[in-house]
Amino acid sequence: NYGTLANATLVLDGGTLGLDVSTFQADTIEGVLTIGDGDTVVVQGGFSITGIDGTSPGTIALTGADSTLEVADAETLNATTITIGNADDVSTLQVDSTLTLGSGSVIQTTSGFVSDAITGAGSVINNGAIVADAAAGTLIIGTTDFTNDGLLSVASGADLQIQPFDAFINAGTLSVASGSLATIESVNTFSNTGAIVVNGGSLQVFADLQGSGGVTSLSDGAQVELGASAAAGQDIQFLDGTDSLVLDDAADFASTVAGFQQGDSIVLTGFGGASETYADGVVTITQSSSVLGIPITTVATIQMEGDYTANDFSTTTDASGDLILTVDVLPCFAAGTRIMTAEGEVAVEALKAGDRVVTVTTGKRRMRPIVWVGHRAVDISRHPAPEKVRPVRVQRGAFAPNLPARDLLLSPDHAIYAEGVLVPVKYLINGTTIRVDETAQHVVYHHVQLAQHEILLSEGLRTESYLESGGRGMFANGGQPIVLHADFSHIAWDVLGCAPLKVTGSEVERIKAHLAKRAKPARAVRGKSKSLRASSGC
Repeated sequence: NYGTLANATLVLDGGTLGLDVSTFQADTIEGVLTIGDGDTVVVQGGFSITGIDGTSPGTIALTGADSTLEVADAETLNATTITIGNADDVSTLQVDSTLTLGSGSVIQTTSGFVSDAITGAGSVINNGAIVADAAAGTLIIGTTDFTNDGLLSVASGADLQIQPFDAFINAGTLSVASGSLATIESVNTFSNTGAIVVNGGSLQVFADLQGSGGVTSLSDGAQVELGASAAAGQDIQFLDGTDSLVLDDAADFASTVAGFQQGDSIVLTGFGGASETYADGVVTITQSSSVLGIPITTVATIQMEGDYTANDFSTTTDASGDLILTVDVLPCFAAGTRIMTAEGEVAVEALKAGDRVVTVTTGKRRMRPIVWVGHRAVDISRHPAPEKVRPVRVQRGAFAPNLPARDLLLSPDHAIYAEGVLVPVKYLINGTTIRVDETAQHVVYHHVQLAQHEILLSEGLRTESYLESGGRGMFANGGQPIVLHADFSHIAWDVLGCAPLKVTGSEVERIKAHLAKRAKPARAVRGKSKSLRASSGC
C-alpha cells in the first residue's frame, strides 16, 4: 500500500494506518499516528498533528520493527510527542531537510535493547525535549547538524550517542543521569554555550569543546572524559567532592575548573611521573621525557577557581601511567578542644553521635544533634608535608577577652567565623597571638559533623563544623579506607558552606587589623575591647 494524502485532515480515533509507504503533504492528523513493522511514513509541506480534540498535543508512535518517520522538507512540529522504540529492531526518525521541534514537543525513546536513531542528511533544531529513556537501549543522533536549544536528557540506565556529520551546538541543557552514558563523537564543530549536567552518569567527549559561557557540572560520582581540546570559554564545575575529570589532551585544556575539592580527581592521560606546581590560580603539570635522546618537555596548565595554596595539591601515577591530581586537605580540631554543648563545654574527643551541641549559625543559639565525630592520630615527624597538618595555636584572648577562653589548637585550614565570613586560620597567622605550633610532633585531630554545615563554639570562639565532601577516609573511623598520610587543610565551601569562604578582601583585612591591635602589649589593650562584628546569619 503506497499513497499520498495532500491538504487533508485525517482523524484517527484509536485506529492504525496500515500503509507500507505513506506520504502526508500539508495535512493535519488528529489522534495517534502509529507506524508499524517495516512501515515508512513521509511528512512534508507543512504537516501537523494534534490530539483527537484538535487542540491537545498529538502523538506519532514508531512502535514497529524497522519503522521509519521521514521528514522530507523543512517542518516545524509544535506540541507533538514522537515516541521511538520497539523491543526487536531499530526505529528511525529520518530528517532529509530541517526539523524544528517547538517548545512543547517531545521525542522520547520508549523501549528496546538495540539502537534507535535520529538520522539523515538534514538538521534537527530542538526547542523542546529529547529524552533517551532508561529502558530504550541506545539513542543515536546522527543528522548532519544538531542544535539543542531545549532539553536533551539521558535517563538512568540509558545510552546516548551524538554523532552528527558536521556540528553539534548545545545552547540548552544536556542532562546525564546516574548510571547512564552520553558520548559526543568527533565532529567538525562542538560548541557548548549552555549547560551540561552530569549527575552520577558518564560523559565522553571526543570532539574539541568550543564556545563561550558553557558550563559542565559534575556531581554524585560523575565521570567526564574530554578526549580533545577544551576552550578557555568553558567552565568545569565540581559540586560535591565525589567526581572525576579525565583529560586525554591535557596540553590543550584551557577551560577553568571550579569547586575542585577533597574527594575529586583530575586524571591527565599519559602524564605519569610528572610534577605539579601551583601559583596565582594555576596548576602547572610538567613532564620531562626524551625521544631518540632529544629532551622533550610537555606542559599542561589548569586554571583553578578557588582559594588554594601551593601545598594543597598532590599527584600520584596509576598503573596505566596516568597522573591523578587531587586536593588532599581537611580541617579539624585538635584533641582537648572544648565544644559548647547542651550540657556545657565538653572535650571534642568525648563527644559522640546524638549529643547536642550549640550552634550560632543564624546568630541565635540553637541545639543540633551530632551526626558523626571523626578522629585521626597524625605523626607530624613522619608526614611527607608536615606544614599541612601542624596545628595552629590561637592564643587565649586573641580575638577578645576570653575569646578563645583557652589556647585553641586547629588544623591549618580550619575556618574561624568573624565579620560574616569563614577564614581558614592559617591566613590569620601573625606570629604572636596566632602562630604555628612548631613543637608539636604528634597530634590527634577530631571533627564534628552535623546534619549541615554550622558554626560551633570551640573554647567560646566561633568555628566551623565538619562539611562532608568525601573526606572521611582521612579519619580512622570514617568507614572508608584510611588515607596513608592524612592532610587536614582546604575544603570547598562554595556549594554547601554556611558562610562565604574568604582568604583575602576587606573582611579579612579587618580581622587582621583587630588581631594586631589585640596583640599589642597588655597595657595598650586593658579595659574594654571592641569585638569583631558578628553576622546574624549564614
